[in-house]
Amino acid sequence: MNQETALVPLAFTLAPIVFTPEAEDARISALCLAADVSEVTCPETQAKAVEVQKAVSKVIRAVEKARKAEKEPILEAGRNLDAACAKFLEDLKANELRIATEVGNYQEAEREKVRKAEQAAAAELARIERERQEAV
Repeated sequence: MNQETALVPLAFTLAPIVFTPEAEDARISALCLAADVSEVTCPETQAKAVEVQKAVSKVIRAVEKARKAEKEPILEAGRNLDAACAKFLEDLKANELRIATEVGNYQEAEREKVRKAEQAAAAELARIERERQEAV
């Protein structure tokens, strides 16, 4: 089994993103209005710039709202996929942790045996050295 065969593929397609004619028209209109604002130098140009900014912001908000609405089912599918995989793997992960703990416990016990053997060897060398010193 590899990552390509672990799941049945979802029915998502990578279709091109298409904007409605109304959205395209609104974008072009907002860009045309924005092109007319070059400098803000007096109360009149400021008022015009504020109105143009509102028009541009309105298009931006509409597209962002549509994007979020279109994306929500995809996000929900992602959350569902995450939950399904977590449930599917629950017992495997529990066993992986249990086995890793067993391996760790064994390795710790082996290190303890080595440590005790080294202590015993050091104690034996110390005893031999003491006896040698006493003999001298």
